[in-house]
Amino acid sequence: MIKSIAIKSALVAAVMGASLSVAQDTTPSRSSSVSERGGFPVFVPSPPTTTLLRTPEVKTELKLEESQTKKLDEINSEASRERAKLTEEYNAKLRELNKKTESNTLATLNDAQRRRAEQLQLQQQGIRALSTNEVAEKLALTQEQRAEISKLTQRGSSFGGPRDRSTTAGNPNASGADRFQQAIDEAAKRAAETRDKVMAVLTAEQKAKWTEMTGETFKFPTRSRSSTRGPGNSSPQPARPDAEKRDQ
Repeated sequence: MIKSIAIKSALVAAVMGASLSVAQDTTPSRSSSVSERGGFPVFVPSPPTTTLLRTPEVKTELKLEESQTKKLDEINSEASRERAKLTEEYNAKLRELNKKTESNTLATLNDAQRRRAEQLQLQQQGIRALSTNEVAEKLALTQEQRAEISKLTQRGSSFGGPRDRSTTAGNPNASGADRFQQAIDEAAKRAAETRDKVMAVLTAEQKAKWTEMTGETFKFPTRSRSSTRGPGNSSPQPARPDAEKRDQ
């Protein structure tokens, strides 16, 4: 009886996995491969029988011989190698497409528009941009400065971390929207604290160069939690703090 229930459970899990994995799984794994739909990766589940036969109890129920089990292991190993190869080929093509798309986009803009777009990108990235080699080289950051900035940004980038949870736990009767907003406010506060610490690592000359690179402050629109998803709409996400203040 118990074995029968276990087999039925495995069958149900395999069917549900095949039908729901595209909607729920956003991380590549050995049991999935990547295909393209609308320019975005879609993670395709393994064949149902293959998935089913990974369950030891199912193998026992089917009374598989040792030679069959060995053959199945070889099949799975070969599939994993092919899947990894296909994934890398897909990623290579996607990188090439992104490069071409970016080049075409920049070619559409005039010089002034390209410069402003670069400034807005830096403003949007905020202090994270200081961790990139391109920006670090333009600011002539020392290795010690790079290490300190990396440590500070990693420490202050955990939205939904312990401090956020402790803030929302203070009022168990608060609505979901209020708790979400509290978490956003706490994350924004921590981001501002981190930014001040990072900017303190820079010299006066580097701060002036950073201000020049980012240009006039632009206030990016915020997105509410109730934003609807659809063609052309971004998925809901925590609102970004206003564009970073300039150092005087």
